[in-house]
Amino acid sequence: MPNRNACHAIAVCVSYLGVHALVALCSIAHVSSGLGPPTPRSAVVAAAALGSSVAARTAQQAGSVADVLEKTGHESLHYAVYYGDMAAVRALVEAGADVEEVDEERYGSTPVFDAAQHGHLSILVYLVEECGASLRHVSNKGETIMHRTAYYGHLDMVRYVAKKAPELADMPAKNNYTPIMSASGRGRTLVVRHLARLGCSLSRRSSNSHYAALNYARANGHHDTVRLLSDIASAGGWPTYAAVRVADALKKTGHESLMYAAKAGDMVSVRALVEAGADVDEANNTLGVTAALMAAQECELAILVYLVKECGADVRHTDIMGATLMHKAVDKHCHLDVLRYLAKKAPDLIDRPTPANNWSPLMDAGTCAAHPPSPAAASPPRPQLAKAAPRWSGTSRTRAPT
Repeated sequence: MPNRNACHAIAVCVSYLGVHALVALCSIAHVSSGLGPPTPRSAVVAAAALGSSVAARTAQQAGSVADVLEKTGHESLHYAVYYGDMAAVRALVEAGADVEEVDEERYGSTPVFDAAQHGHLSILVYLVEECGASLRHVSNKGETIMHRTAYYGHLDMVRYVAKKAPELADMPAKNNYTPIMSASGRGRTLVVRHLARLGCSLSRRSSNSHYAALNYARANGHHDTVRLLSDIASAGGWPTYAAVRVADALKKTGHESLMYAAKAGDMVSVRALVEAGADVDEANNTLGVTAALMAAQECELAILVYLVKECGADVRHTDIMGATLMHKAVDKHCHLDVLRYLAKKAPDLIDRPTPANNWSPLMDAGTCAAHPPSPAAASPPRPQLAKAAPRWSGTSRTRAPT
């Protein structure tokens, strides 16, 4: 028979989740009769496994978290992370759950590993930056968090981990198995491209199969990944490969390819050009305009943030007239969201004048307020079609709607 606290927890969960949840709770927690003796897990585990923040309320009503964890083991936090339930994760952590608790039944994974495996970036950031969880834990198989997230193809996770712990990008497991091999075997082409860009070895071979990344991709039939790795190898490495890619792009579009992608708001092309090696601070020879200046002028905040925050674009660059990103943001349209971002990143730009005419962004803002753009100026005029002869509806003498 389950203990009294477990029964009370089930009653609480069912009151929130309904009668149908009772079957799920019983099967997950193994507390019903007919399924053998009950396991140490209580309904707290079941509630977390169902992705419900009820786990938090159950933990509080069942007593101290020490009592709860004694009954559930370490799995309550693991399951809450597994299903991406931030409310349950926060409540369990605030109640005292150990964010470094290791699940020996699953190769020594920590909650951080669970977040990385299932793509819950917000939970990973919370565990690492607010709770102090380590990104450098190594599982019983010798895997790091980079192996895990590369295997499942979560590019945003790979970027975050590489930024916070860059040494993990090419750290091998016990069998000399690297994250880029893990991604290649699963056909995670975008992850493979990013890891190659970070300088991860393509020639290293695992000790058990003697495969390199290309061999893993080919053995599993991932043709796009095979093509990418073959092209990089043929070019002699990522730097040359990226230079060739950029050269091809520049041959077709000129040196302004990245600037035009930013102007069009095409984040996919912006990322591709940057990852291929395009210079984020390259300026138009005629006007001195960079991709970041164009993004500010066209109110492409997401691209501006990407270029400045992730790519290190110069937020204080000026064009040939001395206009800053702040000037571009207020010019004609007064983009408030871009202005707020720039004021936070570079507050000195708010009142920085141009050398030529001593014109400041505040003066531009005043001009915008005095002369707001008209609807006609805000969007291009529609082409005028030739007027057609009036159409008549039936026998009535009223004109049919056009």
